[in-house]
Amino acid sequence: MQNPLGEDTTVNDTLPRFRRIDEENRLPKQLLRTEPVRSKLTQAVAAESTASATPSSMQEYYSLKRSLYLLTLAITGVGFTTAWLAYSLDAALSYLIGSLSGVLYLRMLAKGVERLGVGASSTGGNARLAIFVGLIVVAAQVEWLQLVPVFLGFITYKIALLAYSLVIGLRESWQPSSNKL
Repeated sequence: MQNPLGEDTTVNDTLPRFRRIDEENRLPKQLLRTEPVRSKLTQAVAAESTASATPSSMQEYYSLKRSLYLLTLAITGVGFTTAWLAYSLDAALSYLIGSLSGVLYLRMLAKGVERLGVGASSTGGNARLAIFVGLIVVAAQVEWLQLVPVFLGFITYKIALLAYSLVIGLRESWQPSSNKL
């Protein structure tokens, strides 16, 4: 029995079976395009993205990167001191090791972003993941390292990112703007 959609089904089959396309209905190989289509719009967008990496925008990026490093190190200092006073030196050192690994992770992430800014492909995702996995494995194997402070130290860079984003967002929301209704 033939369905209107071109499916061949039988009474015993519950799954539809589709007919094959004949060779004469296929497009000739000369009409098939193997390279990606590049329109004037995509070329203009690509040119604009490379032109947007002007020296001033790169200086903004370097300033942002420096601010994030300093904020992460400041939070690390506060967290290390707090862990030492509230818990023990082992917990504080575990936090410090995790936090310094987080700074290394942030540095590798920033290098990947820089490579994207100049048009190269981003690589190093596996190396960044290896830092985190290696840190957790070492923390689980070394007797005096504590797993939770190591993990909390590692995510310190994320706390710095969140704090920086909140400060920038609040600063922009408090500035008067002529575009607001």
